[in-house]
Amino acid sequence: ALLADAARRADVDAFAAQVFNCYVAARIRAGHFEDDLRGDVQTRLGVPGGREARPVATGPSLGGGHEGPAAASPSGIFEAEALAPVGSAAAALMDARSGGRRAARLHCADLRVMQGS
Repeated sequence: ALLADAARRADVDAFAAQVFNCYVAARIRAGHFEDDLRGDVQTRLGVPGGREARPVATGPSLGGGHEGPAAASPSGIFEAEALAPVGSAAAALMDARSGGRRAARLHCADLRVMQGS
């Protein structure tokens, strides 16, 4: 029973991560990755090497405590459209896990890609 519960939790968490990634991809495709849409629910994140935290738009992280943007706001309309393909499955997850919203982008002061050894 414990193994089945752990597997179910892993499935639910994986699906929630996939939904979040689809939302971020939709923002990128629509040209809103760097933009703030009116109504975005924001959090403040520090910039590595920086001195201050900056506001960052958040995306859905399904579960209890999920407080999204106002439905009629541009952000709420965009989020509803982006999540429409998984709407009923996403709604079912609201009771299945706990969680809030996640930052939809991270500020990187100096991003480098290096070849591994």
